[in-house]
Amino acid sequence: PYVQDPALTLQGSAGTGRAVLVNLEIGGDWDASHFAIGGQGIFGGGFDELLVSRCEVFGAVPFYLTGSAASARAIDVSGTLPRVVVTGSVVIAGPSDNDFYPGPTPSGRAAIHAPASTVVVLDSTVRGGGMGSELWTGSVGTPLPAQPCPCPGLDGEGGPGIEALRVLVAGSTVLGGEGIEVFDATNTPPLPPVPWGSQPDGPPIVAPTIVPLAQDLLSTGPPTLGGTWTLVWLTPPGGGLLFVSLAGAPPLEVVPGGWWFLDPGPPLLTLPLGGGPGTLTTLVPDAAPLLGVALWMQAHHPATGLTRPVVEIIGE
Repeated sequence: PYVQDPALTLQGSAGTGRAVLVNLEIGGDWDASHFAIGGQGIFGGGFDELLVSRCEVFGAVPFYLTGSAASARAIDVSGTLPRVVVTGSVVIAGPSDNDFYPGPTPSGRAAIHAPASTVVVLDSTVRGGGMGSELWTGSVGTPLPAQPCPCPGLDGEGGPGIEALRVLVAGSTVLGGEGIEVFDATNTPPLPPVPWGSQPDGPPIVAPTIVPLAQDLLSTGPPTLGGTWTLVWLTPPGGGLLFVSLAGAPPLEVVPGGWWFLDPGPPLLTLPLGGGPGTLTTLVPDAAPLLGVALWMQAHHPATGLTRPVVEIIGE
Protein backbone atom coordinates (compact mmCIF):
# COMPACT_ATOMS: atom_id res chain seq x y z
CA PRO A 1 0.00 0.00 0.00
CA TYR A 2 0.98 3.63 -0.43
CA VAL A 3 2.18 4.76 3.01
CA GLN A 4 2.62 8.44 3.83
CA ASP A 5 5.91 9.42 5.47
CA PRO A 6 5.86 10.65 9.09
CA ALA A 7 5.92 14.39 9.67
CA LEU A 8 9.15 14.02 11.68
CA THR A 9 11.50 11.01 11.79
CA LEU A 10 14.00 10.42 14.59
CA GLN A 11 17.22 8.78 13.36
CA GLY A 12 19.37 8.51 16.45
CA SER A 13 21.44 5.55 17.56
CA ALA A 14 21.78 4.00 20.99
CA GLY A 15 23.81 6.14 23.36
CA THR A 16 23.49 9.33 21.28
CA GLY A 17 21.80 11.33 24.03
CA ARG A 18 18.50 13.19 23.96
CA ALA A 19 16.25 14.45 21.19
CA VAL A 20 14.53 17.64 22.38
CA LEU A 21 11.55 19.19 20.55
CA VAL A 22 10.28 22.56 21.78
CA ASN A 23 7.41 24.84 20.68
CA LEU A 24 6.62 22.94 17.50
CA GLU A 25 3.40 21.95 15.74
CA ILE A 26 4.01 18.52 14.23
CA GLY A 27 1.51 16.70 12.02
CA GLY A 28 -0.54 17.22 8.90
CA ASP A 29 -3.13 15.53 6.73
CA TRP A 30 -3.19 12.87 4.04
CA ASP A 31 -4.94 12.29 0.75
CA ALA A 32 -6.86 9.06 1.39
CA SER A 33 -7.68 8.77 -2.31
CA HIS A 34 -3.96 8.13 -2.92
CA PHE A 35 -2.36 6.85 0.29
CA ALA A 36 -3.58 3.76 2.13
CA ILE A 37 -2.04 4.70 5.50
CA GLY A 38 -1.47 8.16 6.96
CA GLY A 39 1.82 9.24 8.51
CA GLN A 40 2.68 9.51 12.19
CA GLY A 41 3.50 12.86 13.75
CA ILE A 42 6.81 11.60 15.20
CA PHE A 43 8.33 8.24 14.26
CA GLY A 44 11.63 6.46 14.91
CA GLY A 45 13.98 6.53 17.85
CA GLY A 46 17.47 5.43 18.72
CA PHE A 47 18.10 8.18 21.26
CA ASP A 48 18.29 7.63 25.01
CA GLU A 49 15.39 10.03 25.55
CA LEU A 50 12.79 11.97 23.58
CA LEU A 51 11.69 15.19 25.30
CA VAL A 52 8.63 16.93 23.83
CA SER A 53 8.06 20.32 25.47
CA ARG A 54 5.17 22.69 24.72
CA CYS A 55 4.44 21.10 21.35
CA GLU A 56 1.30 20.07 19.49
CA VAL A 57 1.75 16.64 17.90
CA PHE A 58 -0.92 15.05 15.71
CA GLY A 59 -1.31 11.93 13.66
CA ALA A 60 -2.26 12.78 10.09
CA VAL A 61 -5.94 13.58 9.37
CA PRO A 62 -7.42 11.98 6.21
CA PHE A 63 -9.30 13.81 3.44
CA TYR A 64 -10.71 12.82 0.01
CA LEU A 65 -11.78 9.42 1.31
CA THR A 66 -12.57 6.61 -1.13
CA GLY A 67 -13.68 3.96 1.34
CA SER A 68 -12.17 3.88 4.82
CA ALA A 69 -9.08 5.49 6.34
CA ALA A 70 -7.04 4.20 9.29
CA SER A 71 -6.02 6.24 12.31
CA ALA A 72 -2.40 7.47 12.48
CA ARG A 73 -0.34 7.56 15.68
CA ALA A 74 0.95 10.90 16.96
CA ILE A 75 4.15 9.50 18.54
CA ASP A 76 5.39 6.07 17.45
CA VAL A 77 8.69 4.88 18.95
CA SER A 78 8.14 1.15 18.81
CA GLY A 79 10.88 -0.60 20.77
CA THR A 80 13.65 1.82 19.82
CA LEU A 81 13.72 4.48 22.53
CA PRO A 82 13.79 3.73 26.29
CA ARG A 83 12.28 6.98 27.59
CA VAL A 84 9.68 9.47 26.32
CA VAL A 85 8.92 12.66 28.28
CA VAL A 86 5.99 14.86 27.25
CA THR A 87 5.51 18.14 29.11
CA GLY A 88 3.10 21.03 28.51
CA SER A 89 2.00 19.52 25.19
CA VAL A 90 -0.99 18.26 23.23
CA VAL A 91 -0.62 14.81 21.62
CA ILE A 92 -3.57 13.45 19.58
CA ALA A 93 -3.74 10.49 17.19
CA GLY A 94 -5.38 11.00 13.82
CA PRO A 95 -8.97 9.77 13.38
CA SER A 96 -10.20 6.74 11.52
CA ASP A 97 -12.91 7.65 9.03
CA ASN A 98 -15.09 6.44 6.17
CA ASP A 99 -17.10 7.95 3.33
CA PHE A 100 -20.26 6.03 4.32
CA TYR A 101 -19.22 3.10 2.18
CA PRO A 102 -20.63 -0.28 3.26
CA GLY A 103 -17.69 -1.66 5.18
CA PRO A 104 -15.98 -1.48 8.58
CA THR A 105 -14.06 1.54 9.82
CA PRO A 106 -10.64 0.58 11.29
CA SER A 107 -10.24 0.95 15.04
CA GLY A 108 -8.29 3.95 16.30
CA ARG A 109 -4.60 3.83 17.14
CA ALA A 110 -2.72 5.07 20.19
CA ALA A 111 -1.65 8.69 20.50
CA ILE A 112 1.66 7.52 22.04
CA HIS A 113 2.83 4.05 20.99
CA ALA A 114 5.96 3.15 22.95
CA PRO A 115 5.51 -0.49 24.03
CA ALA A 116 9.10 -0.95 25.27
CA SER A 117 9.51 2.52 26.80
CA THR A 118 8.91 4.43 30.01
CA VAL A 119 6.61 7.36 29.24
CA VAL A 120 6.41 10.40 31.52
CA VAL A 121 3.50 12.79 30.86
CA LEU A 122 3.42 16.15 32.66
CA ASP A 123 0.83 18.94 32.31
CA SER A 124 -0.31 17.65 28.92
CA THR A 125 -3.35 16.42 26.98
CA VAL A 126 -3.13 13.03 25.25
CA ARG A 127 -5.96 11.43 23.25
CA GLY A 128 -6.11 8.26 21.20
CA GLY A 129 -7.54 8.05 17.71
CA GLY A 130 -11.30 8.49 17.47
CA MET A 131 -13.78 8.22 14.64
CA GLY A 132 -14.45 10.87 12.01
CA SER A 133 -17.85 9.54 10.87
CA GLU A 134 -20.59 7.14 11.90
CA LEU A 135 -21.00 3.57 10.60
CA TRP A 136 -24.13 2.59 8.72
CA THR A 137 -25.02 -1.11 8.97
CA GLY A 138 -27.73 -3.16 7.38
CA SER A 139 -26.49 -2.10 3.94
CA VAL A 140 -24.39 -4.15 1.52
CA GLY A 141 -21.20 -5.45 3.11
CA THR A 142 -21.98 -4.65 6.76
CA PRO A 143 -24.81 -6.77 8.17
CA LEU A 144 -26.92 -5.28 10.93
CA PRO A 145 -25.70 -6.63 14.32
CA ALA A 146 -28.34 -8.66 16.15
CA GLN A 147 -28.15 -6.35 19.17
CA PRO A 148 -27.23 -2.68 19.49
CA CYS A 149 -23.51 -2.11 19.88
CA PRO A 150 -20.94 -2.37 21.39
CA CYS A 151 -20.40 -5.31 19.04
CA PRO A 152 -17.36 -7.64 19.01
CA GLY A 153 -15.60 -8.03 15.68
CA LEU A 154 -17.05 -4.88 14.12
CA ASP A 155 -13.93 -2.66 14.45
CA GLY A 156 -14.49 1.05 14.95
CA GLU A 157 -13.21 1.06 18.55
CA GLY A 158 -11.38 4.10 19.91
CA GLY A 159 -7.62 3.94 20.19
CA PRO A 160 -5.70 4.01 23.50
CA GLY A 161 -4.22 7.24 24.78
CA ILE A 162 -0.86 5.63 25.61
CA GLU A 163 0.66 2.19 25.00
CA ALA A 164 3.88 1.74 26.96
CA LEU A 165 5.87 -0.46 29.31
CA ARG A 166 5.51 2.04 32.17
CA VAL A 167 3.63 5.35 32.44
CA LEU A 168 4.09 8.06 35.07
CA VAL A 169 1.64 10.95 34.82
CA ALA A 170 0.98 14.24 36.62
CA GLY A 171 -1.33 17.18 35.92
CA SER A 172 -2.50 15.71 32.63
CA THR A 173 -5.62 14.57 30.79
CA VAL A 174 -5.14 11.19 29.08
CA LEU A 175 -8.09 9.79 27.13
CA GLY A 176 -8.82 7.03 24.68
CA GLY A 177 -10.42 7.91 21.37
CA GLU A 178 -14.19 7.77 20.94
CA GLY A 179 -15.68 4.62 19.44
CA ILE A 180 -17.73 4.93 16.29
CA GLU A 181 -21.49 5.57 16.45
CA VAL A 182 -23.41 2.75 14.75
CA PHE A 183 -26.67 3.17 12.83
CA ASP A 184 -29.20 0.78 11.33
CA ALA A 185 -29.48 1.83 7.70
CA THR A 186 -31.49 -1.19 6.52
CA ASN A 187 -34.25 1.05 5.20
CA THR A 188 -32.08 4.01 4.19
CA PRO A 189 -33.29 5.45 1.89
CA PRO A 190 -36.08 6.39 2.05
CA LEU A 191 -36.07 6.32 5.88
CA PRO A 192 -33.27 7.95 7.88
CA PRO A 193 -30.80 5.65 9.69
CA VAL A 194 -31.70 4.58 13.24
CA PRO A 195 -29.15 4.79 16.11
CA TRP A 196 -27.81 1.32 16.96
CA GLY A 197 -25.37 1.99 19.81
CA SER A 198 -21.65 2.64 19.51
CA GLN A 199 -18.33 0.85 19.71
CA PRO A 200 -16.23 1.16 22.90
CA ASP A 201 -14.02 4.15 23.55
CA GLY A 202 -10.34 3.39 23.81
CA PRO A 203 -8.64 2.95 27.21
CA PRO A 204 -6.63 5.94 28.50
CA ILE A 205 -3.49 3.88 29.17
CA VAL A 206 -2.40 0.36 28.29
CA ALA A 207 0.70 -0.47 30.36
CA PRO A 208 1.78 -3.05 32.96
CA THR A 209 2.76 -0.23 35.33
CA ILE A 210 0.85 3.05 35.73
CA VAL A 211 1.99 5.58 38.34
CA PRO A 212 -0.15 8.68 39.07
CA LEU A 213 1.93 11.46 40.61
CA ALA A 214 0.68 14.16 42.99
CA GLN A 215 0.22 17.67 41.65
CA ASP A 216 2.54 19.21 44.24
CA LEU A 217 5.12 21.15 42.19
CA LEU A 218 4.01 23.52 39.44
CA SER A 219 5.43 25.94 36.90
CA THR A 220 3.45 29.07 36.03
CA GLY A 221 4.75 29.06 32.47
CA PRO A 222 7.93 28.67 30.43
CA PRO A 223 10.95 30.66 31.59
CA THR A 224 12.12 33.21 29.01
CA LEU A 225 15.31 35.23 28.64
CA GLY A 226 15.00 38.47 30.60
CA GLY A 227 11.63 37.49 32.09
CA THR A 228 10.42 36.41 35.49
CA TRP A 229 9.41 32.83 36.15
CA THR A 230 7.63 31.32 39.14
CA LEU A 231 7.74 27.87 40.68
CA VAL A 232 4.94 26.83 43.06
CA TRP A 233 5.15 24.03 45.61
CA LEU A 234 2.22 22.57 47.55
CA THR A 235 4.09 20.69 50.27
CA PRO A 236 3.18 20.75 53.99
CA PRO A 237 4.55 23.42 56.32
CA GLY A 238 8.14 22.98 57.36
CA GLY A 239 11.44 23.06 55.54
CA GLY A 240 12.38 21.03 52.51
CA LEU A 241 14.81 20.98 49.59
CA LEU A 242 14.55 21.93 45.92
CA PHE A 243 16.72 20.04 43.43
CA VAL A 244 17.56 21.47 39.99
CA SER A 245 19.33 19.53 37.23
CA LEU A 246 20.04 20.17 33.57
CA ALA A 247 18.88 16.69 32.54
CA GLY A 248 16.55 13.88 33.48
CA ALA A 249 17.29 10.26 34.22
CA PRO A 250 15.34 6.99 34.11
CA PRO A 251 12.66 7.25 36.85
CA LEU A 252 13.82 5.52 40.01
CA GLU A 253 11.41 4.52 42.77
CA VAL A 254 12.70 5.54 46.20
CA VAL A 255 10.98 3.48 48.94
CA PRO A 256 9.69 5.19 50.95
CA GLY A 257 9.74 8.61 49.36
CA GLY A 258 8.36 8.55 45.81
CA TRP A 259 10.08 8.71 42.43
CA TRP A 260 13.35 10.39 41.48
CA PHE A 261 13.57 11.81 37.91
CA LEU A 262 16.70 14.00 37.87
CA ASP A 263 20.20 13.25 36.63
CA PRO A 264 22.14 13.15 39.92
CA GLY A 265 25.46 14.01 38.29
CA PRO A 266 26.96 17.50 38.37
CA PRO A 267 25.75 20.14 38.14
CA LEU A 268 22.94 19.24 40.56
CA LEU A 269 21.81 22.34 42.44
CA THR A 270 20.24 21.95 45.89
CA LEU A 271 18.33 24.87 47.47
CA PRO A 272 16.52 25.18 50.81
CA LEU A 273 12.76 25.30 50.39
CA GLY A 274 10.48 27.18 52.74
CA GLY A 275 7.35 25.65 54.19
CA GLY A 276 4.51 25.06 51.79
CA PRO A 277 2.48 26.10 50.11
CA GLY A 278 4.99 28.56 48.69
CA THR A 279 6.42 30.20 45.57
CA LEU A 280 9.82 31.08 44.18
CA THR A 281 10.02 33.82 41.55
CA THR A 282 13.25 34.13 39.57
CA LEU A 283 14.51 36.71 37.06
CA VAL A 284 16.00 34.78 34.14
CA PRO A 285 19.16 36.50 32.86
CA ASP A 286 18.94 37.82 29.30
CA ALA A 287 21.93 35.75 28.24
CA ALA A 288 21.95 33.95 24.89
CA PRO A 289 23.86 30.87 26.16
CA LEU A 290 20.84 30.06 28.37
CA LEU A 291 18.50 29.75 25.39
CA GLY A 292 17.34 26.14 25.07
CA VAL A 293 18.72 25.03 28.43
CA ALA A 294 16.55 22.36 30.08
CA LEU A 295 15.63 22.68 33.76
CA TRP A 296 14.54 19.55 35.62
CA MET A 297 13.20 20.25 39.13
CA GLN A 298 11.92 18.26 42.09
CA ALA A 299 11.35 19.08 45.74
CA HIS A 300 11.61 16.91 48.82
CA HIS A 301 9.74 17.34 52.10
CA PRO A 302 10.50 15.16 55.14
CA ALA A 303 6.81 14.37 55.68
CA THR A 304 5.75 13.60 52.11
CA GLY A 305 8.93 12.65 50.28
CA LEU A 306 9.66 13.61 46.67
CA THR A 307 7.29 15.74 44.61
CA ARG A 308 6.49 15.22 40.96
CA PRO A 309 9.03 16.69 38.51
CA VAL A 310 8.72 19.93 36.58
CA VAL A 311 10.54 20.17 33.24
CA GLU A 312 10.98 23.49 31.41
CA ILE A 313 13.10 24.74 28.49
CA ILE A 314 14.36 28.33 28.63
CA GLY A 315 12.99 30.22 25.62
CA GLU A 316 13.05 33.69 24.11
